Amino acid sequence: MKKYVLVFFVFVFLSNFGHASDYQISPPPSWVDTVKNEGSQVDHDLKDYGISSLLHDIQEKVEKNSIISFQHRIYKILQQDIIQDISNIEIGFDPQHETVHLHQVCLKRGSKTFNQLFPHNIRVLQREKQLENNIYTGEKSLVIFLEDIRVGDILEYIYSIENSDCRLVKNFYSQMPLTKSIPIAHMRYRLVWPRDRALSIKNHGTQIKPTTKDLINIKEYIWNIKNAKATHQEEDTPPWHYPYPRVEVGAKKSWQEIASEKAEVFKVPDQLSNELKSHIAQISRKHKNPSDQLLAVVQFIQDEIRYMSIPMDDGLPTDPSIVFKRRYGDCRDKSLLALTILKGLGIKALPVLAHTQDGKILNKILPHTAFNHAIILAHVNGKPYYFDLTLSFQRGNLENFSPPNYGYALVLDPTTTALTDMTSPLSNLSFRAYYETFDLSKGFDAPALLSVKTFVKGKSADFMREFLASKDIENHQKAYFDYYKDFYPSIALKDNLKITDDTEKNEITVLESYEIQNPGVVDSSKANLVFSHHANELRSYFTETINLPRTMPISVYYPLHFLKHITVLLPGEENNITPEKIEVKDPSFHFSKMEQIKENRFSISYHYMALADHVIPENAPAHIENIKQVKDALGRNLTTSIDNNVKDSINWPVLILTLIITLIFSYVCFKIYFYKPKKVMESPSSTQYQGIRGWLILPAIGLIISPFYEAYALKEYFTMIHSHNAWSMLLDTSLEDYNPLKAPYLLSLLFIVIAEAVYCVLLLFLFFKKKQIFPIAFMVWLWASPSVAFILEVLNVYIIYEPLGGLYKAGVEYLRSIVSAIIWTAYFMRSKRVKATFIQA
Repeated sequence: MKKYVLVFFVFVFLSNFGHASDYQISPPPSWVDTVKNEGSQVDHDLKDYGISSLLHDIQEKVEKNSIISFQHRIYKILQQDIIQDISNIEIGFDPQHETVHLHQVCLKRGSKTFNQLFPHNIRVLQREKQLENNIYTGEKSLVIFLEDIRVGDILEYIYSIENSDCRLVKNFYSQMPLTKSIPIAHMRYRLVWPRDRALSIKNHGTQIKPTTKDLINIKEYIWNIKNAKATHQEEDTPPWHYPYPRVEVGAKKSWQEIASEKAEVFKVPDQLSNELKSHIAQISRKHKNPSDQLLAVVQFIQDEIRYMSIPMDDGLPTDPSIVFKRRYGDCRDKSLLALTILKGLGIKALPVLAHTQDGKILNKILPHTAFNHAIILAHVNGKPYYFDLTLSFQRGNLENFSPPNYGYALVLDPTTTALTDMTSPLSNLSFRAYYETFDLSKGFDAPALLSVKTFVKGKSADFMREFLASKDIENHQKAYFDYYKDFYPSIALKDNLKITDDTEKNEITVLESYEIQNPGVVDSSKANLVFSHHANELRSYFTETINLPRTMPISVYYPLHFLKHITVLLPGEENNITPEKIEVKDPSFHFSKMEQIKENRFSISYHYMALADHVIPENAPAHIENIKQVKDALGRNLTTSIDNNVKDSINWPVLILTLIITLIFSYVCFKIYFYKPKKVMESPSSTQYQGIRGWLILPAIGLIISPFYEAYALKEYFTMIHSHNAWSMLLDTSLEDYNPLKAPYLLSLLFIVIAEAVYCVLLLFLFFKKKQIFPIAFMVWLWASPSVAFILEVLNVYIIYEPLGGLYKAGVEYLRSIVSAIIWTAYFMRSKRVKATFIQA
């Protein structure tokens, strides 16, 4: 609740509708080279996009104290559904250093041009999209609301953003994608650069070169792309993958220069508060070993200094004494506080700049200062150790503590000359093991004990520790129980959840204990009991669907070391299990499944080891096939025959309900049989048409056969529904054909068969007793029976998953029955024999 109050307070306090100082309406700057003619596209080729992008022009000018970014875009609206997305123009900016200049916003419709740049249509909003993640950026959005935009209109808008942040001017860096998610008729990137400054340019996925022009004190670089095709981002790509070909430009610098400059930002202050000095002294007294002191500092900052990112005007970390007092800070604040305390303890430590997304490819791009994270590197006994102070609930000693792994990072030290690869054996340790033991020694039809042990280590222990801290033990108990209940509906809790956290070794053990009343389920043949178990925990680490062909890498969950060992204690009887051995080798993982049988102990070991964080596109088809093999192997069914030693039990609730329904239907039929019509038929003067003869012989034969047919159908459903094992099978969610509607549907079907059987007996008595009500009762049967049969066949397709061919046959049979009903209805309504025969009240 407090979190939402904070969000609301900050939003109300900081939100506004805009100030004139945030933006200006002005003509384009004089240095801008305006594109005279935009490109053209064939509208028909763009029907999948709903919009035609005619021009995407970006121009940047780097001056002594500012960077001006100029944007010119032209779109043609092709479809109605795209108007909602494009009718508001949103421009993001940082009000601390940036000012937006609006130059032109207009709609062109035929030969007419409509101005859209009105102050009353402009709003400046501060929405803080990441506030719930404790990140306050201070950024704003300028939104222009367009009026009367229609299909066929051409939208053109021009603006520029002036950035006065001297740090960005000094360390200028930009990336220009050469394609977008939609085709663009004309793309251009123009850079106006000071001639006295060196510029670095690097291409990625393209061979394009800029045209250059030397002017007075400046140099112009232009990249022109005509008819840029769309690049579609494929699903499940690694976070470091950029789908678009691009060009990097930046002030020419080395990593050594950047490291030397940024080291000054994290300089430990000479003056510390008395409270911080006291805390340092307390750690020194309590922990004599440098290793213990280092871990105490890390644990204190991770757990007691909460994460909250609020940017300062100078871009520098907050004074450590202030961070210590207020108990919050961002990654830079936390890192500098750690460096300060460690320096006071005499432990050597350095700040490190990292990038949580691009870290894996930092060594392939231009040196720049666009990092998004700060961590530390400490040295104890000559060994290096990385720590991310923004993480929580990390435990362990230095030998098993899980360090962060952001790929390449920049250690801020004057001696640094290049990036450092953070990867280490410990950074890739994430072990998860599950041990399940099912005691079926009393039989597949007897209550079975299930004991579960979950063991996690390394990063997996850190994740689980954070997860366990998020809820109380009762909620975790319910979540663990519900997981197994989905597979074994008759499961019951035998003992409470037990959790052991070995913080020294960074290992967590969770113990569970259950009892399964009906572990074995009757299969569709009703001749076997089936017990199913699986390793579905591994499925969550695989991508559900990957489309081919593939042009981009596939992301793989990494690091991950997974083990699941299942032991099943079987009844003492002889078994016929053939152990399986499956092995799947992929460039990104290794999987094995090993089964063993020894006397009455059957065991399966699933082992999975991730080897890489991605799969290259060329290996995608084989990778998809390998994943399919793994998924198909994550389960096993054990089967035993239903014989005299495995007796089924009666499902008494269903049986009693059946008897009640039978009595109700019998009572209704009894009332119908003794029903006395208000108008009693008189005996005809002539006996010529009396008696069951002629065409009435055919209904007589049908009515005599019907009770036997209905009794047979009743026996089939009665056996299935009233068998306890069969009912358990209907409720078993682990079966592939499980449907929650199947049990109530089959139960309803049983009641319908009972009703039909009782009604057939009623018709038989009414017929041979020549009751006056028989013709009406028979005609009701003629119309109701085929209609009910057809409806049930439709339900069979959607609930029982019967093939559609059966529905076609049922439809044909339904039409035949309707034709027959029409004929017999006409006969019973007009026949003299019917009127003369069925006259008994």
